[in-house]
Formats: sequence, C-alpha cells, structure tokens
Amino acid sequence: MLFLPETARFDYLLNLPEAEEIGGAINAVMKVIADENEEIGGALPRNYNSLEKPILRELLRILDRIPRKDITEDAFGEIYQYFLGNFAQKEGQKGGA
Repeated sequence: MLFLPETARFDYLLNLPEAEEIGGAINAVMKVIADENEEIGGALPRNYNSLEKPILRELLRILDRIPRKDITEDAFGEIYQYFLGNFAQKEGQKGGA
C-alpha cells in the first residue's frame, strides 16, 4: 500500500488555485510519493510542467468525475478501464474511420 501525504493527494491538486503552476505541483507530488515509497523507484513521471495548464486542469476535473465510491483497491485498473471505455465510445462515434 502506498503512503500519500496530505499534499500528495488528488483533492490537494484538484483544489489548487487557478494561478498555481499545476505542472510543477504535480511533479512535486510525484517526487513526494516516490520519496515516501521506495518500492516504486523512478516509475513516476516528473515532466508534467511540459503540458499546458488548461489541459492538466481539465484532466484533473475529468478524473474527479469518476465516482470514488466505486473505486476499489485497484484504482489504477479502474481508471484504465474508465478511459478505455470512453475512448472506445469516442472511436465508435467516428464509424471506424
């Protein structure tokens, strides 16, 4: 089980002020998580500041739409399935083109 300090939790990032440099904040969260959980080593990316702030903010808002009561211990798998399902729906709307 991963330990997440308060400042490394999703709600912390979601509630950062709009003026905050969100990419840098996410990079800092990744560092804190890696520092607190040596078993994940260098697996977490730390290049979020290369993405545009509006894209990162929207991604956080989209992730926030996933009902948390439905998330089990396999949260990563649940998120993967959520995005896979939504991607499949969008691709189906294109009619395979």
